[in-house]
Amino acid sequence: MIGNNEQKEFGDYQTPSYFTDIVCRYLRKRMNLSPNFIIEPTCGRGNFIDSCLKYFPNSKICGIEINKEYFNETKTNLNSGNVFIYNEDIFSFDFNHMIDTLSCDDKTLLVGNPPWVTNSELSLMKSEFAK
Repeated sequence: MIGNNEQKEFGDYQTPSYFTDIVCRYLRKRMNLSPNFIIEPTCGRGNFIDSCLKYFPNSKICGIEINKEYFNETKTNLNSGNVFIYNEDIFSFDFNHMIDTLSCDDKTLLVGNPPWVTNSELSLMKSEFAK
C-alpha cells in the first residue's frame, strides 16, 4: 500500500469511476469521438481505461503507470487483447516504439487526469523530483 507522502509525491489522487464514465460518455455521445487508439498516460488503478473499454470497445488502449502496485492491479483487472499497460515513467516513455508497435493513426485520443503536485510541495517532502 502506498503511504500518504508517496501518494502526494506522485500526485496520486485516483479519479473515481463514476466521473471517468461521465467523461468517456461525453466524448462518445456529445463529441461523437470514435478513436482507434487511446493513451492514458497516468492510468493509476485503471478507471479511465475501464470507462474507455465501455464507451470505445474497439479501440486499442495504452495505459502508462509509474507505480508498480497500481500497474500490477490494472494489468490484472483490465487484461484484454486491446489493452496494453506499461510500468514506466511517462516522462521517459518511448512513444515512438509504442506508435510503431501498435500501429497508431490520426484517430488517437489522450485521456486522463494528470498528477498535480507543486514543486514547493515536492521540496517540503524532500522529494528527489523537486527541482
